[in-house]
Amino acid sequence: GGLGDGNTVPWTTTRAYTYAEFVTTSQPCPTAGFDFALKAIWFCKGMVNPDIVGHEYSHAIDMFSHYDTTGNPIGTVYQGESGALNEAQAQFFMLGYKRFVSPTNYWLYINPDPVARPFDYSNPETFSYIPGDPATLNSDRFHSPNFYCGTDDHQGVHIKSIILMKSQYLLSEGGRFNGCTLTGIGIDKTLQIWYRAVTQYYSTTETFNGACVKLIQAATDLYGADSVEVRHVRRALQSVELDQPGFCSGQPARVPDALDLEGW
Repeated sequence: GGLGDGNTVPWTTTRAYTYAEFVTTSQPCPTAGFDFALKAIWFCKGMVNPDIVGHEYSHAIDMFSHYDTTGNPIGTVYQGESGALNEAQAQFFMLGYKRFVSPTNYWLYINPDPVARPFDYSNPETFSYIPGDPATLNSDRFHSPNFYCGTDDHQGVHIKSIILMKSQYLLSEGGRFNGCTLTGIGIDKTLQIWYRAVTQYYSTTETFNGACVKLIQAATDLYGADSVEVRHVRRALQSVELDQPGFCSGQPARVPDALDLEGW
């Protein structure tokens, strides 16, 4: 297989550049990335592990799910909420790949960069980008006071993506969060739902609120409107407040609709 679309790049072709062949001032080591213009993956020295490869390759799923009027793959807009959705799905699809390669403790993301620290999907809100600095803690819900409203990092695509990651974990593995209790439906079903939403329903400028509706629709397509899977997708998204306006809107948060009031 490959990343190609059969037109600009052959179906069977994937282009990857290693640190020895591809280092520029705009993409300095030690990092890795998916180049949207070249439709290629590039890696710096020491960055080729299942976590990094799976994440960067998964960006191509988004890229080749959206095309412009000339048939050129363009992906979602890489900024703000649409960019955060892109980052979240790349990270989540990486977990599916990582579990296939090495099924032990696949919910722990390992960045081989020596200054980076492992990222625990089960508790992402305790991770701060600057160790010990509470101001850089991740947001765990859309109305979190830690939610980023600035312009750095393409309007916070990496920081904002943590909200989606939290909902993915809760939907797959279950747990209790923000007053809501979930019984996990497993990672296989969760991956299928997310893949269908990304490839069939997301727009190029998708929002968190829009993704909430489309993830529920994807689950409905696969499992039926009144299925357990749809109910849990809805609960997981409501628990992280993805159906609400969000902190940056200035509107107050409301109690999640999935609050434990119905005896779960």
